[in-house]
Amino acid sequence: LTLALASGTAKLYANVGGLAGPAAAEHKWSSVAAAGADERLVILHTDTDACADCDVNVAVVCAGACEFSITGKSTAAISVLEDGAPTTGLVNSGAYEYFKMYLSEKTVDLELLLTVFAGNPDLYASVSPGVTMPNKTHHDFASEDAASDVLQLPHTDGLLSQCQSELDTCVVYIGVFGADPTATTSFSLLATAYPVSSAFKVVAPAILAEDYPAYPADFGAALPRSPLVGTIVYAQPGHACAPVLNPEQLRGKIALLDRGPRDDAVCPMPHAYFANKVARVQAAGAIAAVVANDRDGGLVYMGAVSGDHASLVSIPSVFVSKETGDLLKQYVGSVAGGVLAQIVAPAGRLPLLVAGSPQHGVASHSQWRYYELITPAGSDAVTITVAPEFGNPDVFVSIGTFPDSLHYTWSSEAQGADTLSIAGDDPNLCRLCVLVVGVLGR
Repeated sequence: LTLALASGTAKLYANVGGLAGPAAAEHKWSSVAAAGADERLVILHTDTDACADCDVNVAVVCAGACEFSITGKSTAAISVLEDGAPTTGLVNSGAYEYFKMYLSEKTVDLELLLTVFAGNPDLYASVSPGVTMPNKTHHDFASEDAASDVLQLPHTDGLLSQCQSELDTCVVYIGVFGADPTATTSFSLLATAYPVSSAFKVVAPAILAEDYPAYPADFGAALPRSPLVGTIVYAQPGHACAPVLNPEQLRGKIALLDRGPRDDAVCPMPHAYFANKVARVQAAGAIAAVVANDRDGGLVYMGAVSGDHASLVSIPSVFVSKETGDLLKQYVGSVAGGVLAQIVAPAGRLPLLVAGSPQHGVASHSQWRYYELITPAGSDAVTITVAPEFGNPDVFVSIGTFPDSLHYTWSSEAQGADTLSIAGDDPNLCRLCVLVVGVLGR
C-alpha cells in the first residue's frame, strides 16, 4: 500500500478480522516513511498474520487536514511447473491459483491436465504478452468442464506457435479458478510438453534435413531410444497390399509405403490393414517402415485390428502426412547417396506418476499415453489402476522401454477399469528404477 500526500501528514494502518485504526488493538501493520512515497505499508506473504483470499481493512489517519491518494496492489506468487511432474493445490471459492511453465523447445505440443479431488476447478491459460494471470475474462485458452479439465495446445496453434518462434523461452501462464461456490477446491495440475516431429527425421540430403511430424504405430517394436538410421526406399508397389517386388532394394533399409488406396479392386481388406502392409516390407528385410498418408489432412494412429498380422510385426513404424510422403518420393532414388533418415523415440520427459495422486488423461482409439513411475526402494508391491470415465483403456508396463500391446513385462486388459498389481517379490521388478506405463485407448 502506498500513500502519496498532497498536503498534511498521515499514516496507514491495516487489519484483518476487524476495522483498522491507530490503536494497538486495531491494526496488525502500520506504514513507514519511504523514499519516493510519503508512506508505504508492505505485508509479506511470510508474515504470520497474513492471509490469502481474505479482506484487509485499511485506515488512513491524518494528523489534521490532509489530501492524499492511496494505491494498493498484491503480488501473487506464481508457481513454476516442472515438465511432466504433477503438483497439487487448493483454491478457495471464487479465487485463483497461478502457475507458469517455461517452454525452451521451439516446437512442442503442450497438454495441461487438471484432476479434481474435491470441488470444481476451471482452467485458463495464456501465452499473450501481458496476460500473466489468465482468468475467466482474460485468457487465450480455457476449459470449464464440471469435473476435471484438459487443455491440449498443438504446436500449430497460432498463439503458441508465435510464442515459441519469437521468444527464446516461451512462458505459458496458467490460472486455476475455484468454481465451486460453496467449498474449497483441491486439485492436481500436470503440464507436459511433447516435442513434435522428433520421431522421424531426415538426415540427408541437406535440402530435406529436418524433423517431420510423425505418429508411431501401436504394433511392432517400440520406437528405439537410440536413433535407428537407414536409407529410405520406396516399396513397389507403393501401397504394399501384395508381396513387394523390390526386396533386394528394401533389405536393411527403411521402407516408405502408402496408406490406401481406397479401392477394393486394388487393395481389399485385410490386405490394406496397416499392420499387414508393414509385415510385408518386414518380410522383405526392411528394418523400419514409414507409412505416408494418401489424402490431405492430419496424422492418424496406426493401430492393430482384429484379423490383421500385428503379432508378426517386429520392426518399428511411423505414420507421416501426405505432404511429407510426396516430398520423400520426389527425392528417393534421385539424389546421390539416397535419402537418409532416422526413427527414434520422441525426446522429453514422460509425465510422472506419483503414488496416491491420481491423474486425469485422454487417449483416443488406438492411441498410446505413456507415463513414468519410479519404483520404491523397499519390498512394496506396485499397483496401477486405470479407471475410465468412458471407453475401455488397457495398461501395459515395461522397465525402461516403451511397452506396446505385444512387447511388455506386465499388462492388464480387462473390460472397463484395469488394476495391474506387481508383487513385491516379483523377480522382474527392480527397485529405484523407471517403469514406463502405457495406457492404450481401445
